[in-house]
Amino acid sequence: MSREECCRSGRLGTSWTEEDVPNSTLFRWMIFNGGAPNCIPCKGSSFISQTCDNVDCGPGKSCKMNRRSKPRCVCAPDCSDVTWKGPVCGSDGKTYKDECALLKSKCKVHLDLDVQYQGKCKKTCRDVLCPGSSTCVVDQTNNAYCVTCNRICPEQTSPQQFLCGNDGIIYTSACHLRRATCLLGTSIGVAYQGKCISK
Repeated sequence: MSREECCRSGRLGTSWTEEDVPNSTLFRWMIFNGGAPNCIPCKGSSFISQTCDNVDCGPGKSCKMNRRSKPRCVCAPDCSDVTWKGPVCGSDGKTYKDECALLKSKCKVHLDLDVQYQGKCKKTCRDVLCPGSSTCVVDQTNNAYCVTCNRICPEQTSPQQFLCGNDGIIYTSACHLRRATCLLGTSIGVAYQGKCISK
């Protein structure tokens, strides 16, 4: 690969060397020498200008110039579609000042973070308006979450899947227990595996 081809990628931290080396050798150089000998950084070269023009940061991020005039990828979610301007409760149980702040946290740390409902996170389902066809459920840690109840569970299950709920009812599978929890609106914990034993 020529220096031009290597440096044209636009990735930050890209360097080029004349030597053709296997990954194992490159790995050893990185560990023991801090990098390849005679390695020429692309930045500052004539192939890539020190701008954000050729930098692809991926979804939810954009390129910004830092204080030293170097391109840097930062979280910059597109909040143009956000209509609710107040606080939101995230799927991690934390309150965010608005949906844009949640999207920024999703970009930085929690890739699976979503909005549960509008407003501050609550300990009860009172005044929680869940989006779409989802229903509010209070979990075992007394946090309110929005879940979808229209779960289809298998009609026939094996006795090994039976669970005894904390409510003393036998559930034929974990799916059936989750569906009952959803419809009830409060958590039904698992007392133990198997059928409930009456005392």
